[in-house]
Amino acid sequence: VGREQADGCTVAVLHVGFVCLGAVALRDEVHEDSAACLGWLRGSEGGHMDVWMCSGDNASTAHAVGRKVGLEIDKVVAPALPADKCKLVQKLANDKKGTVVMAGDGINDSPALAQADVGIAVGAGAQVTIAAADVVLMRTGLADLATFFKLCRTTIFVIRCNFFWACIFNLIGLPLAAGLFYPLTIPPPLAGAAMACSSLIVVGCSLSLRWFRPVRFTHDGTTRRGGQWSPRTWSQMAGQWSPRRLPRVRPLEADERTLIYDAV
Repeated sequence: VGREQADGCTVAVLHVGFVCLGAVALRDEVHEDSAACLGWLRGSEGGHMDVWMCSGDNASTAHAVGRKVGLEIDKVVAPALPADKCKLVQKLANDKKGTVVMAGDGINDSPALAQADVGIAVGAGAQVTIAAADVVLMRTGLADLATFFKLCRTTIFVIRCNFFWACIFNLIGLPLAAGLFYPLTIPPPLAGAAMACSSLIVVGCSLSLRWFRPVRFTHDGTTRRGGQWSPRTWSQMAGQWSPRRLPRVRPLEADERTLIYDAV
């Protein structure tokens, strides 16, 4: 029994009185991309996140799974009831090291999902879990979790680029158009054309998100090429674009604050 528990199994013992008739070892298979995803999140690409595992299984099983995916024992909390998961989220929030993100797939994860800064429901499961989460990943593969974080960072990067361009353009263009640097001025037709070009640049930069590719992990745990976003020439992007590569983001009808994300 101890050997099977150390290997990550939950053991059920059949006995009559004090006579043991047999034992059955039950084990959930760990997703093949779990270790790769955790390595990605804790690495430079994922922003060096502090990853914890909180499980309702017994300690031996949880520690065995933690070792398989590369987590330290002190980062594994088990056995944990829903209240214990909320306490862990509160503890991490009190440390004020950053934003606390909780990812779970069960009804017992709902309180912790609601308490975290960002709650992510992995897989479109129970309605209670979806209602408590801020983001819903349609599939159970953890590669979509990495894709979600990468998409968020890429979106923020594009927003900052647009904001920087708008500030520079207006700080230079508005004084010139107003005549503050007379006799150096901009004719009204040229000023209008420059404003239109500025808007086109912002829209074009935003549309570059259409060529974002989801993160995918190979069988050996490495990241498949295509998870990174980088600027390309318009001809390359036009020639390699495919609608099937686009991540789909759609709102949940029952709760407008929840985002359902499906990376295809």
